[in-house]
This record gives sequence, C-alpha cells and structure tokens, in this order.
Amino acid sequence: MFLIQAFGLAPYLDVKYLRLLPSVSYLPSGLLLTGTGLFSMLVGYTLVSRSYKPNSTQSTNKFYAAPSLSLTISFYVGLLFLRLVLIALGGGEMIQSNTVRIGGDWNQWLIYAIELRWFFIALVTLQVAAGKWPRRLIVLLLLVEGGLAIISGWSSLLPKIILLVFSCLIYTGRKLPWRTLIPAAIIVTSLIVFSIPITRNIRFTGQISWSNLNKSLEATWGQGVNNGWKLFSDLIIGRQTVIAQTPSIVLNLIPDTIPYLPLQEVLVAPISFIPRVIWPSKPVYTNLGTWLTIRVFGGQAADGSSAVTMAGNAYMYGGWPVVIVGMAFMGILAALMYRWLAIPGLLNNQVGLLAVYAAVVIANFHLGESDFVSIWQGLIQRLFVFLVIARILCAKTTLNPPRKT
Repeated sequence: MFLIQAFGLAPYLDVKYLRLLPSVSYLPSGLLLTGTGLFSMLVGYTLVSRSYKPNSTQSTNKFYAAPSLSLTISFYVGLLFLRLVLIALGGGEMIQSNTVRIGGDWNQWLIYAIELRWFFIALVTLQVAAGKWPRRLIVLLLLVEGGLAIISGWSSLLPKIILLVFSCLIYTGRKLPWRTLIPAAIIVTSLIVFSIPITRNIRFTGQISWSNLNKSLEATWGQGVNNGWKLFSDLIIGRQTVIAQTPSIVLNLIPDTIPYLPLQEVLVAPISFIPRVIWPSKPVYTNLGTWLTIRVFGGQAADGSSAVTMAGNAYMYGGWPVVIVGMAFMGILAALMYRWLAIPGLLNNQVGLLAVYAAVVIANFHLGESDFVSIWQGLIQRLFVFLVIARILCAKTTLNPPRKT
C-alpha cells in the first residue's frame, strides 16, 4: 500500500503516467483514500501492540520446534512433482489461471499446494541460518524455485523469494555477513531485472516450453532489447501508477454514478473461508476484479481482472466509514498474527510457527491491491494448510517447563 501511495505521485513528475484520469487534479482524493487506509491500519496494529503483551511463559511446550529434514525433503519433492504435473496439464503455477481450471471446486486448494513454496523456503532458510541443516539445501531450493518462477510467467515471484529469504535471515537474530550479502544482492537484482521481461513475455503467450522460452529471450534481450526494457518499466512503474489511480476513479464514480456494493458481502465474509465443496450453497461474492473492469473502466470480461486496492475495495462497500473501520481491522489482524505465530516462534524456538507466519504474510499480504474477502478467506485457508504441513514435519514434540523471566 505504501508503494501504491508512492507511485501515485508519478504523474506529477511525468504526465505520461496519467493513464486513467483526465488530469492530476483527480489524484489527491485517491491518495488521501489510500493514506487514510494506511493510517487506519497503523492505528489498529498499535491498539493490539499496546494492549496485548504476550508472555514468554504462556507456552509450556515446543510444538513446531523440531522439523524433520527427511520429511521436509520428501514432502517438498512430492509437491514439486505435483506442480510439474500441473504445469504439464496447463494449469500449474497459475500461468493460465483464467483459462484452465483443474480440480473443479478443489482448484483453490491446489493453488495452496503450489503456494507451500513459501513455507518450505522460510523453513529451510531458518534452519540453515541456525546451522541445523546444510547450506546446499537453500542453494538448491532457490535454484529450483527461481527456475519455476521464470517459466511460470509470474515475475513478481523473484523479488518475493529474495524478500522472504532476507526476512528469515533477520528473524534468526544472527549477525549477517554483509560483505557477502551486498555483492550477492547486486547479482540477484541484476538477474531479476534480466528475468522480468522474459517471464512477462512467456506469460503473455500462455504456454510453457523450451522453444517459447528461447523466443521470449530473443523478443526481450535479443533483437527486441528495447522491448525488454519496455516490459520492465511497464511492470515496475507503469502498472503501479495505474493501480495508484484506481482509488481516485472509485471516489469519482461511487456512489454518484455507480451504487455501493452490498454491505452484506463484508458482513458474511467471516464465514467465507468454508470451502464450497463442504458448503455448496455458500454465497457467491462479487468478482471485484472483473466488476471493476466492466463497470468502472468500461471494459469487457475478456480484458482481464483489474486491481481494486484494499482501500478502494473498502470504499466500494459504504464509503469512508467502511475504509476507516475495515482497514483498522486489517491492522488488528496483522498484529494478532504476529503475536500468535511469530512471537512464539522467536521466544520458544518454534521454527515451524515462524515459517508459517513468514509464508502466510508473503502469500497473503504481499499486495495492497487485493480485496477484503479474498484476503480473509485466503488467510484462514492458508493458515490451515500451512499449519497442518508444519505439524506433520515437526512430528517430535518436546515438553519443556516455562522459561523463567
């Protein structure tokens, strides 16, 4: 959300970035909306931080404290095989998520299986940094996940992987080898810049093959080198500035031209995490991405999904009061997650919980362009999946007395 706010200023620097609005005079209201959402989240987070102080003695066991290396490798290899099968069928790694739906009502759970990548990256990083697992594991894991990110067509996976690894290294509390990390960061950043246009080009074609990979390489950094830089700048700057202008359009059209969406959708959101295979009659929520494309931008469903932004989504359901209350709730939720998962992981060496926390954050809260129902539903369902896998891998339970403080 902070990046959305920052990129929202780009049209003031160069009017070519004014993609959706007739003039920059429309920008301040949208920036105010996003800024209000950020401030409300901070207030909600601060309320929990001030009032809820976890006690290190409240946990008398070390569930999730001893992950098995052999089980971890076995589960990861099995899931990797599943992901490769899904890629071969045309529905893996989400490259064709809009056209290929494998598994029917279980499709969402297959996506969570793919997203377990984040849990395994976090767990292996934490264990390697603690000196409990060999370093070659993290190197091999990052090579595999980096390669899958490139062929998937989702270039945003690369910086997320690096962010997750770096964050987990910080969680260990160890002194970081900056003389090694800084050159490595420069090399990795260069690889990301090089890879983003290639992955974007692959994604546009919607097919994964070695020949298509070679064509994408030629179309971006070969004879089409100018196209490579264009794809990179469009993703890093152009796309973000368009997203940053969405709240201004929402404010301009709702509710004067387009009525508010039904508030009932937000009110029943707390039970939206129940899978449709269990509750077939579960209410169908507005597909906000498609709704925004058609109703607000005047496009067609075939044009794809548009980013609603969290603050813009809140406004759609009732204006400023829903923004303030809804975004404060998101801040409260984030603070509770940290206290229920990250703090026990840090104080009691429950590395499984810490890995679950890091994985859920990077999978669920990585974008400020998501909508409330999707965030809540994804949070509960991902927590369930990730915690079950973590508990299986941490099969050994050691009961210890509380730590004296």
